[in-house]
Amino acid sequence: MRSSPAKQGRLARGRLDLFLFHFLTYKLASDINLNNLFDAFRGWWSRQERSTEEGLRELRRNSDAYRELLEPDPSTRLGAFAERLLRMELSTVYPVLLYLLVEAGLQGAELDAALDDLESYLVRRFVAGLETSNYNRYFVGLIQHLRGRGGQAREALREYLLQGSSPSTRWPGDEEFARAWLHAPAYRRMRSRGTEMVLRALEQRLHTKYQERIEIRDGLTVEHVLPQKWRQRWPAPAASPSPDEAPEDRRARLLHTFGNLTLLTQALNTRNRNDAYALKRGLITRQSALRLNLYFRDVEEWGEEQILERGRRLFELALETWRFPEGAPQPVVNGAAVVGDADPEEPLALVDPEAFVAAVALDLRPRLPEGCALGELRGGQELCYLQVHPAGWHHLAHYEVLVRGDAVSVDFHRELRAPERRPAVEAALAQLLPAVRETFPEQAVELTGTRVFRWLTVRLGTDERPGRAAAALLRLIEHTFARLVERLEGVRD
Repeated sequence: MRSSPAKQGRLARGRLDLFLFHFLTYKLASDINLNNLFDAFRGWWSRQERSTEEGLRELRRNSDAYRELLEPDPSTRLGAFAERLLRMELSTVYPVLLYLLVEAGLQGAELDAALDDLESYLVRRFVAGLETSNYNRYFVGLIQHLRGRGGQAREALREYLLQGSSPSTRWPGDEEFARAWLHAPAYRRMRSRGTEMVLRALEQRLHTKYQERIEIRDGLTVEHVLPQKWRQRWPAPAASPSPDEAPEDRRARLLHTFGNLTLLTQALNTRNRNDAYALKRGLITRQSALRLNLYFRDVEEWGEEQILERGRRLFELALETWRFPEGAPQPVVNGAAVVGDADPEEPLALVDPEAFVAAVALDLRPRLPEGCALGELRGGQELCYLQVHPAGWHHLAHYEVLVRGDAVSVDFHRELRAPERRPAVEAALAQLLPAVRETFPEQAVELTGTRVFRWLTVRLGTDERPGRAAAALLRLIEHTFARLVERLEGVRD
């Protein structure tokens, strides 16, 4: 096996190191430390009651299976799954696959069914933006569970995957999957590589046994039908269906969802990137051979409603591709935990400040303007807040979303340690006040402060959703950032 670089999480290691790491993880059914790999291997080898030749044959069988994961053949069920794992950068499941392929010896329909469950579990979690930090331990537990069930690997796998109920372990049900699919910013959350993987899978799903098999290995890129730079040729609607969401906010929320994303060659993507829809549609329908793009032949206009409708059509295809086990109880998820995915027509109750602000943080992360960074979540049940720090700003100046009791607000915050600066800061914020009130006509906007702090605050009320709070903070940043830099001396370092 070549020892070219590969990755485990954020660590780049040689292939041999990672093979041994994943091999020992499944053999020992324990969370192996990469830095102690040699000691772990020596301990495993010394405890085996077999000849050297038998031990080497075992390593060879496992290394051959491992090669199938790193150099997948997409024409096979295992290869298609392995290729999708590479695009999701999810190697933590490799020990489970080695167990299923080598120790359990699953083949044919039984192996395909196990891979279907694993892929559904992982892709649904990937789309829903659920955490992956616990995967090492979770999959070690799965291997232990499989061994405990002996020859029932297929049934034991599904049983284990269905047991999880927390954000770190649950198999998202259809409702949670739908919320993420239709309303979460997939392109920012999953990045181009992950989004491309999902769209490629849908393209493959659209092909039937009666059609020619066309394999496109490389050269496709993710295209935004409504372009990311839309303002010049794609004016926003004058109104929004929801009084709580401005038309531009609704467009920003839907821009990166699956309903607005497709696959094109790099050349075609570059050629029509910001064109009006009539031009885009003509190029796509004439030049693209993908079945995914046949949809646009019958769609003469493109806007928010068309994005939602196509998102629903693609979701039906996604449900066929990544099925939840029929008849199994689907997890009921508190809306606050489904970060950024709540249906905009269904207000999300504020359960507790920490859960709410954590949900806002996850909604904000993929949508922050370039150069902005999230701070740590601070506070507790009575008062909880999250700061956003623009690059190059003084550490005493920032934006934040704050929950006090059951009331939510977003604000610009400036700490004043030099008394001589107070008049200038107060004057600059007072000049901004009318413009911010115009931006938020339905909310109370005010200047508040203490001896050392000043806030320009937008009070959102008590009946809020994390997604709306995140959108409000982004609007505040968009409409005040340049003016603050221009008017407020000392904002920048």
